Amino acid sequence: MNTALDGNHPTHWDRVYAEKDSESLGWYEPSPQTTLELLRQCHLPHSAQILIAGAGTTTLVDHLLDLGYTGLIAADLSAVALEKLQQRLGERASRLQWVVDDLSASKQLGAYQGQLDLWQDRAVLHFLLTDAEREGYLQSLKKLLKPGGFALIACFAPGTAERCSGLPIRQYSAADLAEWLGPSFELTTHQLQTYTMPSGGQREFTHALFKRHE
Repeated sequence: MNTALDGNHPTHWDRVYAEKDSESLGWYEPSPQTTLELLRQCHLPHSAQILIAGAGTTTLVDHLLDLGYTGLIAADLSAVALEKLQQRLGERASRLQWVVDDLSASKQLGAYQGQLDLWQDRAVLHFLLTDAEREGYLQSLKKLLKPGGFALIACFAPGTAERCSGLPIRQYSAADLAEWLGPSFELTTHQLQTYTMPSGGQREFTHALFKRHE
């Protein structure tokens, strides 16, 4: 059963985004350079269908719009987070598709089945602790991502933080992610990022880019 201290519960995330400014959140990045660098390696057309999983109030959306991408889908468990992101984007918010959904038990993304060119997740997967949640996430990924599409996943690396936003997390290396995704995904590249939080503390993130076999 989900509780208010469950990383997969909207109550927790609605409260976090309602009570804190985006710039003070422990995962805030004014310029997500590692993600953008890996995304460029996918060589996607500007019309690519890109799901930003756990979008929250990410600045990645701003950068992708600036780069000319037109097929952006922002999905998050928290309606409050997406509302704040829409408010910040202003009129540019109309260029995105917006979906409030639990990616470990997706019910709202069916229209995109087999359509995604890129599944981008920075810090959703590591909050999913149960086998059922992780399997649900994996099934959503497999249903939505087209053959030849890319999955760009970032999680806390082994030996770094064990909690985030007051919640326990699961750490992953690139090899851990590859084993978990299975043989239908090929690890194309990965990076270890030392991320500096708004508080000044540092955390290690595993960024891994996978391509789904045709």
